[in-house]
Amino acid sequence: MAKKTEYKLKEVKALAWKALNGEDSVLIRGNALDRASDDFGFDTNDILNTLKNLSGNHFNKRMSSEKVPGVMLDVYKTCHLGEEIYTHFYIRKSGGKDILVINSFHEP
Repeated sequence: MAKKTEYKLKEVKALAWKALNGEDSVLIRGNALDRASDDFGFDTNDILNTLKNLSGNHFNKRMSSEKVPGVMLDVYKTCHLGEEIYTHFYIRKSGGKDILVINSFHEP
């Protein structure tokens, strides 16, 4: 049986594209941005480009958030710019629109 994501990858990628085009559609938690910078030298655009290039083959698992009760996270393992990456995220509503919240982005 195939693993099932909590969030549609098409939606995740669309929110990343919107953020790359200046829309307020993604929230990258400080620890995720810090780790992306420390582990890979990545900035916000590198993170967003990584997400917009995800495929279903990169999906690893779904898991419950330890910090936000009731929220499920999608976990992906991928490679971007020659770096192996582990990331997890969720989508939440804010002011009637979807926001992609990236909780983690680091070396596996």
